[in-house]
Amino acid sequence: MRLFDLFKPKAQNKLTQDNPQFAKAMREEFEETKREVEELQNENASWQKEFDTIINHRTKASSLEKEGKLQEAIEIYSRSILFGESSQRLNLNNYAYDIERIIILYNKTKQKTLLSDFLEQLISKYPNFRDAQKWAVKLSSLKEFRNKITKLTQDIINKPIPNKPTLGQNFQLLLHSFPKFNFYYDMPLGMNTFEYLSIRKPVPFEKSSELKKYKDNFETILNKARIAENENDLKSAIEAYEKLIVEEYQDTQPYERLMIIYRKLQWQADEIRVIQSGISFFLRVKEQQRNDVSNLAREFNMLHKALEYIESNKKIFYFGGAFELYNPYPIIEKWTLRLLKMNKQIP
Repeated sequence: MRLFDLFKPKAQNKLTQDNPQFAKAMREEFEETKREVEELQNENASWQKEFDTIINHRTKASSLEKEGKLQEAIEIYSRSILFGESSQRLNLNNYAYDIERIIILYNKTKQKTLLSDFLEQLISKYPNFRDAQKWAVKLSSLKEFRNKITKLTQDIINKPIPNKPTLGQNFQLLLHSFPKFNFYYDMPLGMNTFEYLSIRKPVPFEKSSELKKYKDNFETILNKARIAENENDLKSAIEAYEKLIVEEYQDTQPYERLMIIYRKLQWQADEIRVIQSGISFFLRVKEQQRNDVSNLAREFNMLHKALEYIESNKKIFYFGGAFELYNPYPIIEKWTLRLLKMNKQIP
């Protein structure tokens, strides 16, 4: 019997006449369900009331920011965080925005010591939160470090060994296992993409979870490199950035950072190697993405739309922006010019 059947008087009367004990059990079940619903409603109302307090603090702090009263805004955001931490109903996600604003405002007001202390407290309290690594990177950029290695030479750099297949290759296999992107060809007129995704739910939850794991693996190595670079541990930074390159990470940041580090160390041959490697790799990626997107678009009679984006050098994203289907990588042109300039300087 469905829950809504309990509200039908005729059915209840019949049960009472035919089987009084069963009818009594149904009434008791109804009362229990009703009590649970009321408890849930009361709990939701209590949560909403507490969350409204956070929102009120946030609104006031935001207004103070606009007025240029940044220190007062910091104090109100701090109140919001303290209220959230003392609540039995709210969690970190409910006041993470306020934490982010304090980090930004401490940075704006150049209060480095207070920002360092704040970040250290956050990392200690919430080591497993999604932003903990980002906080650690920021913290490392605030501290002054002496060179850990006074004289760095190429021979002490450990060359990273890629996995077989590489992390990047496994990542691409995962992306190809996702449901095909249909370019929203069947989205009704007047509906926006958020509504479409909410109603159609084109991506299985377990696929999104797998995607997050792969992204987190890459992000962990990248953050290790950023922290090492900020701490002036260039050996560790180089090894981590080079690891991302051999694992075929489709992000330009490791290449960019290595170019800067190798220029700083005056390792011209390594700088040229990274530039050439970056140009070659991302040209291949771009061409492969263009072919894949074009073939996919043909299936849904949306090739005209795909080519419109490609020819305008615009990115094309999978459902909800989960990942890139096509990236024009305009940075390739910048690297090509840089390489030409360097080659002219070589006697």
